[in-house]
Amino acid sequence: MFRRVVSLAVVGAMVMAACGGDDDDPSSAEGSAATAGGNAASGEPIVLGAVASLSGVDIFPESPAAAQAVFDRFNAEGGLDGRPVEYLVEDDGNTAEQAATAAKRLVEDRNVLGMVGGGSIVDCTTNAKYYAEQDVYDLAGVNACTPDVTHVASINTGPFIGTQVTLSYMIEEMGVENVCFSGLNVPLTDIFKNATVPEWEQVTGYKLHSMIISEPNEDLTAAVTKAKTDGCDGVLLAYTEPNYIAYYQIADAQGLVGDLQYSMLTSGYSLNVLDKVGNTAEGTVTNSEFLPYTDDEDTTPELVDFKELMEASDLELTSFAQGGYISANIAIEALRSIEGDITRESVGEAFQNITYTTPLLGAPFEFGPQPNRSSQIVQIEDGKFVTVSGWLKFPPS
Repeated sequence: MFRRVVSLAVVGAMVMAACGGDDDDPSSAEGSAATAGGNAASGEPIVLGAVASLSGVDIFPESPAAAQAVFDRFNAEGGLDGRPVEYLVEDDGNTAEQAATAAKRLVEDRNVLGMVGGGSIVDCTTNAKYYAEQDVYDLAGVNACTPDVTHVASINTGPFIGTQVTLSYMIEEMGVENVCFSGLNVPLTDIFKNATVPEWEQVTGYKLHSMIISEPNEDLTAAVTKAKTDGCDGVLLAYTEPNYIAYYQIADAQGLVGDLQYSMLTSGYSLNVLDKVGNTAEGTVTNSEFLPYTDDEDTTPELVDFKELMEASDLELTSFAQGGYISANIAIEALRSIEGDITRESVGEAFQNITYTTPLLGAPFEFGPQPNRSSQIVQIEDGKFVTVSGWLKFPPS
């Protein structure tokens, strides 16, 4: 429901890694090793893994790719007392069946000590119980979890809280009275219908005016028209990148862009979407799950480091890449805290006990179900994403 178009080179590289590429190929660490000091790690590997959607309808290669870049730099700078992180990524194909197979391959066949930086909307809903049974802890970069999970902590805000924050912003700051939701019929749709929206309505006292759901391959003309005929004066769009672009083109052709106010989930916070629909989408807002990466005047050291590392690694700047970057850095700090043997048990304890503070997040990270409950709002103004809010939380504090 919230996917974007990403570089084919990134997808190809991650798929090769998931299929067991050449572990000795130095090219993946070249960008960071060139500036690293000291000797590269060469001891016994610390094996971590990730389940990610590298193929399918909703793909998320940026998160594990960014995590890999962080680990490459860490290894080039000596790793943990000379021990490198070996990072294994398995493709879940964006299906529950493949997600289950991918998790078992990592946990039982590859004996990973923990999971880090995965990007998927099916991993948590499929594998959370399995991870708990195997006592494996997961610092997921981009995921969609329900509140009852015990062994998965998503670094990103996620589509559920992102929806709740953005709907509230449209009503409270944009003056929208009849706010509607327009999205695709994907595995998460029932959660949006039966949990996300009802919780938002109960907490805020607001009401969703209409929910418009289209099939993934359906022409969006009917969805655009229904927003008008249903009496919506603002619509939260929950789509993939191509769908956002198509929606705005259809709305523009029907003369509806100026009549309605629009917002997008984090998947719309994309330079590709901006390039394709920037003029048409003037005034549209979207939630950034992390400190917005498009503010060129923001010199926050962690944000600058993220941008520089992504550039050195030839990776796109995206919000989902931030999730992988942050999760890998949290994992490194957790590993450094371990006294004694590094085992699945000690890694799990370190993940559970860490408190990680970074300006890239709206609050210090602590392991638990959906610890990140914050977003900032960015708006398209004069063909650019402009940050228009501070940290917004749900439920409001």
